[in-house]
Amino acid sequence: MAGEMPVRRRRARKPSRSNRSQAAQDRGLAILQQALGVCTWVWDVRRDRVTWYGDLSPLLGLPAGAFSGRFADYLAHVHPEDRERAREIYVACLRGDCDQYRNEERIVLPDGSVRWLETFGRARRSARGRTIEMSGVVLDCSARKALEARAARIEQRHTAILEAMQTPLIVSRRRDGVVVAVNRAWERERGVPRERVLGRPGAAIGHWCDLSERERIVRAVDEHGAVSEVPVRIRRADGTVRDVRVSCVAVELDGEPHLVWSPRDVTAELAAERKFATLFATSPVAIALATADGRHLEVNDAWERMTGIARERALGASAAELGIWAEPAERLEALARLQADGALANFAARFRRADGALLDALVWAAPLELGSERCVLWVWSDVTEQQVQQRLLVEVARAVSPASAGAFLEELVARLAAELRADAVFVGELVGPANDRVRALAVWRDGARGAPFDIPLAGSACESVIEHADTVVLAAGAGERFARDAGLAQLGAEGYAGAALFDSRGAPLGVLVAVSRRPLERPTLWRTALEIFAARAAAEIERARLETELRALAATLERRVAERTASLEAANGNSRASPIRCRTICARRCARSPASRICCARTSARRSPASRAATSRGSSKTRCASAGCSMRCSSYRAAAARRSIPGRSTCARWSSRCSPSCPRRSRPRWCSGRCRRRRPTPRSFVRCG
Repeated sequence: MAGEMPVRRRRARKPSRSNRSQAAQDRGLAILQQALGVCTWVWDVRRDRVTWYGDLSPLLGLPAGAFSGRFADYLAHVHPEDRERAREIYVACLRGDCDQYRNEERIVLPDGSVRWLETFGRARRSARGRTIEMSGVVLDCSARKALEARAARIEQRHTAILEAMQTPLIVSRRRDGVVVAVNRAWERERGVPRERVLGRPGAAIGHWCDLSERERIVRAVDEHGAVSEVPVRIRRADGTVRDVRVSCVAVELDGEPHLVWSPRDVTAELAAERKFATLFATSPVAIALATADGRHLEVNDAWERMTGIARERALGASAAELGIWAEPAERLEALARLQADGALANFAARFRRADGALLDALVWAAPLELGSERCVLWVWSDVTEQQVQQRLLVEVARAVSPASAGAFLEELVARLAAELRADAVFVGELVGPANDRVRALAVWRDGARGAPFDIPLAGSACESVIEHADTVVLAAGAGERFARDAGLAQLGAEGYAGAALFDSRGAPLGVLVAVSRRPLERPTLWRTALEIFAARAAAEIERARLETELRALAATLERRVAERTASLEAANGNSRASPIRCRTICARRCARSPASRICCARTSARRSPASRAATSRGSSKTRCASAGCSMRCSSYRAAAARRSIPGRSTCARWSSRCSPSCPRRSRPRWCSGRCRRRRPTPRSFVRCG
């Protein structure tokens, strides 16, 4: 294809047999070339002649036979951006710079569209190195270029997607494990630039803590085509070990099997899961994780204890199948509130244990997403004990003491036995010189009033309660623990709870004991109930003791007053027989007569302190204690105390208590009681002496 290559035209001759055969082959080759879009040419450089096999005109968008065959005409159809390169390659091969060439160039068709042609040429040289002949092939590669362009676009799009993905990805060949591609997310997560891993086997990168895990994943991919979320441990560039979940899938790239790895770092997730699992397992409240349709995925130990249902039985079963909700209507209401409000809080409901016992509980619930599954987290708080405590407080408040302390204590032990379902309850008081015995004040046994008893403190279970000075609760084994206590052995006690009773000064008063023939299911409830009832029982026992002491004191005072009154009456009878000298005012002998109200003292010991002090000073206005002066007598002081007005009380007994020594007794005067009432002095009062 020289610039002015002459085209050889053969003369028409009569074809021979061999020529006819050759012509047939040429026609077949032409048809094949036309079908394949291929044209060949041979240029005899020395003769400057070009022979074409096949018509290039259709490839150039020209009518059949329109192409001249000249190289310059061919270049005129080449795209301007590819024209110079096509010329340089052809000239270089002709000049001897290379023996052959291959090039792809665009051809601009008459309608403006573009077609890709691939040209291939070879030079044959003489012994001296001069080019004597060139031959080449021109073929249409538009379809292949379109596929390559499409593949390039797809690859570019995939590369962009690969780089944009936040999930780490790494691609390796299956046969040798050589890494062919990684994305930025993998570089960030592993802390290794891609230049250090591309072209190297994955096993040689050094981030596998255990290479056997990689081989195990590869075998699983060969068997199943893909694996997902396989837990492994890898090592970062800084030496830290991370927990990851590896997914791997087999793909074919460029006709060769490859593996696409997607490691996901779950170190933080596992730490959070471990923390959540610890909180979930050790939480004192019951927690259950269930699906949206109510089937349990996980329950904790507190849930098992509260419901009495084993974890193995609960997993996979719904709450309705387990019969946990005592009232199905409450469950439906809770689900409706959860769906309407998005959460559930402080929902009061009743639940049924595996043994049939009913529980009062508060329920919380919230939706939770686990992967692609929607779940619900249920939290139950058992408030049965709180409800019982409230009822116990109400019962204690209602148990107002009836006629006596004994009746109150009987009512108290009966209510306590009913609340705790105890087989026996009694209140005992410490008696004896050294508080060495326990006397039962009230006994309730097997649902009826029991007979009182009196037992030694030593060797009994009550001794342990008094020694500890606190509430003692044994959920089981009470009979073995207190083997010396005959009462517990006779009752066949298994559970025991006892609380010490103390008065307001901290001194021990007695014990409150509750006994069960079965092990205690709720020891905390028994402790709380006994402490509540023990405080009320101790207050009642102390009140009864104080009341008894007050009654004894009143009886003693009455006896002493009676004895003193009798002695005074006897002394008063003796004083009437002989007149005595008045030692208060005039010191004269006079006859004591109640009718005349003469001021006189029985003895010097009977005078008031003020009277004795006035006598020692020689005062003539001293009042005799026996005369009952309103300023000194007990009647006056009592009246003044009642009115709370010192010195302003009216003399309670004016006619017999007013001072008989008033110098103006003949006319009205102020009462010596200072009552502001003017009254005349009674005539019966005569000045003594």
